[in-house]
Amino acid sequence: MGGVRYTLIGNDYAAASGTEYDFAYGQSIKDAAYGRVLEQGYYLVTEYDYCGNAQQYIVYIDTEAPVLSAVATYGDGDESTVGFDGEYIDGHKTTMYYVSLDLAAIADNIDDFFIEVGEQ
Repeated sequence: MGGVRYTLIGNDYAAASGTEYDFAYGQSIKDAAYGRVLEQGYYLVTEYDYCGNAQQYIVYIDTEAPVLSAVATYGDGDESTVGFDGEYIDGHKTTMYYVSLDLAAIADNIDDFFIEVGEQ
């Protein structure tokens, strides 16, 4: 029987074991989770073909979106630095009116660095 198994082997801080997701070729990872929360981390992926052969490799699943920081200029000329993350966008989706946005930085939780825009 062909298919794919994702086995959690570690997160951002330590080795982990346990959670497994089995699904058929063509099925999305989200569908394979069956309503469970997919943890962010490293997974051992094992692909099985119909003859019983297996191929393994490691992937990292990043479940968090990066954060964008920008200097926002409002209609009255005031400026402030805004961190555009999921929470900010959900809370302000009908009120984000800016004259301009100057990109300041992009940061992602898995990266050891962040991208800073501007003079250095």
